[in-house]
Amino acid sequence: MASEELDDMLKNLPDLCRICLKCLQHSVNYDVLNRCLEFVVAICSRLNSTAKFLPDDFLHKIWNGTVDVLCRLIRSHSILNSDSHLDSTVGRTEIISALRKTIATIAVTFKLDEFEEHLKLLQSNMKSCLFDRDCATSIAAFQIIQELTTHSMNDEFQNSFYLYCQKVLVLVQNLLVGCQSVPVVVAVLETERKLISLGPNFLESSDLSLCLSTFSEVDLESVSCFNDFVVLFNESYAVLNALLLHQMNFVHNSIPAYMVVVKKLLRAVMSLSRQDHERKLNQADVKKLDSCAHLIYRLTGLVCEHKIHFTKVAPFLIYEYVSEVQKGTLCLVVKTTLVMAIYKWLSICSNYGTNHLIHILPPGAKETFRFILEEFERRAKYKGTS
Repeated sequence: MASEELDDMLKNLPDLCRICLKCLQHSVNYDVLNRCLEFVVAICSRLNSTAKFLPDDFLHKIWNGTVDVLCRLIRSHSILNSDSHLDSTVGRTEIISALRKTIATIAVTFKLDEFEEHLKLLQSNMKSCLFDRDCATSIAAFQIIQELTTHSMNDEFQNSFYLYCQKVLVLVQNLLVGCQSVPVVVAVLETERKLISLGPNFLESSDLSLCLSTFSEVDLESVSCFNDFVVLFNESYAVLNALLLHQMNFVHNSIPAYMVVVKKLLRAVMSLSRQDHERKLNQADVKKLDSCAHLIYRLTGLVCEHKIHFTKVAPFLIYEYVSEVQKGTLCLVVKTTLVMAIYKWLSICSNYGTNHLIHILPPGAKETFRFILEEFERRAKYKGTS
């Protein structure tokens, strides 16, 4: 492209920017929105050559515009009140993903002081769930933070972002006391998982302890909607899994706190899986609960790779299962999966641990444990592992 053509295009940039802002505010088509977002990303990636042609405060206005669209999408599951978006080649999920990426791109394009100012605005938006019933503004703020974890930043921005994330982890402890909205709790757990996955060089042990503390405000057993329970359970598992994969040393030094959450997940699945539970389970419900039980099985397999660290606490998890199973008959398919997880715990349990369980369990639970132990030993002998 000739320099004259490029200059002409840049001179028209202010008009294009105004059209872009207007489309973000009023467009009824996902394709148009997607083109706007592509335009914004292109401007941000060439800011050195485009900056002097941009309207005043364009980046701030486009930030506000894109955040507003994201909130509207979250709030209503569609930014449209008509069916005109059905003709779009881009779906709602793709638009939300594009919005998050665009907002994060704008954020790292700001100057450092502007970046920090907008992070403060996001932190303020997180608190809005305490006042707004739909919680969309809070959820959007957490989603933007999640997206920022995937963007490369220079050292100054990285340090600023880390300090901000520390404040967010403190904030959510108080936030969840006043807000038990499932979508907000899920957004919090997703954010913590993203931060944990950045590895041991990002968060400190005190920050990771806050992540575990979050679960004190996550009451899985009291969630009224079954689908909400499944979503919350899956995200809770994902946080525990991320800790083992990316923060191994922290887990090794925080096993009691980690096991409190593992037992919480086990109790929740067992409670809902009882055949006499007030919620009558249909076949689809049982299938979803079994998927949750399989996550416990998978997590147990990962834990058992750290046998030397978890051997001493294995009896406590087994005790939890045997005690809970006395409270009612579990759905057979879920029970079968959980028993397989208990076999894994038994595989890292010392002889002292199993003997101790036999002595401390009450009569009914003791018989249940003996049966499980005998079956475990029979299977181990058959496989030649005893």
